[in-house]
Amino acid sequence: DDWLLKEDGSLHEESFGSLHDRAHAGRLGNVLTLNGAPHETIPVRAGERIRLRLCNSCNSRILELKLEDVAAHVIARDGQPVEPKPLEDGRLSLAPAQRIDLAVDMTGKPGSRSAIAEVSQGRVVAGIFAYHPSETRKRREELLRLPANQLSEPAADPARKVDLIMTGGAMGGMERALFKGRELPIRELARQHGMVWAFNGVAGMGEKPLFSVRKGESVEMRMVNDTRWPHAIHMHGHHFRQSDAAGGSSAAPWLDTILIARDETATVRFVADNPGKWMIHCHMLEHQAAGMGTWFEVTG
Repeated sequence: DDWLLKEDGSLHEESFGSLHDRAHAGRLGNVLTLNGAPHETIPVRAGERIRLRLCNSCNSRILELKLEDVAAHVIARDGQPVEPKPLEDGRLSLAPAQRIDLAVDMTGKPGSRSAIAEVSQGRVVAGIFAYHPSETRKRREELLRLPANQLSEPAADPARKVDLIMTGGAMGGMERALFKGRELPIRELARQHGMVWAFNGVAGMGEKPLFSVRKGESVEMRMVNDTRWPHAIHMHGHHFRQSDAAGGSSAAPWLDTILIARDETATVRFVADNPGKWMIHCHMLEHQAAGMGTWFEVTG
């Protein structure tokens, strides 16, 4: 997590709700913590393999992490097992709400230390692997694959197709949007209601769902980022696969959060197999609070 603190170490409460933060990258902190503490120490033994789950709980920061002086494999994404894949150079990118599970081989020597560092702007140590001074473990050569969860594969060409068009934000050019049933100009939306983003021309949670489907239907959603900022789009109640340039998706990992860069489009497919009313929102939480939230309904 990251925290915006004053020089005396207290929380910078005066900056909550900043319209600038809402319209730009969101609220970014100046202190990084792991499990609620700066420079969190993780005790390990040379030669052992640990399972490490990383979750980006920052409001808005996209974490660029490097696990130094260890060997790691990705074994799950967003809670769903994947075919183990080496973590190249120990680096990974994690958007808000994204989770990643790693099998980490502790390759250091007894008594040594190595870091989990954030490297997007220089190097900031978030956590430390602290090796026991004498205890060791024999490394296991085989890396076991986690058993897959039972998720239904979406149809290759779903009949239900939905667009999620993102607009607004600083330098975005959005002129107006619907808010609580009224079409309002951007100046009024921003100054009176703190709304600067929209999905499909609607700012904030609408009274009607973005779409409604029967349980068991396959859905294809095209997520279009027509803004100048990245967005971590998070779907509640379901996992999806992203389709590739050729239109296939069966080889893609199951996700519930996807980072979409400025001016990019991502197409995802999923089976609506969980009845209820489910949110879709940007997990840069200032963006959600300022308009980037909607919902869909699965009936039956």
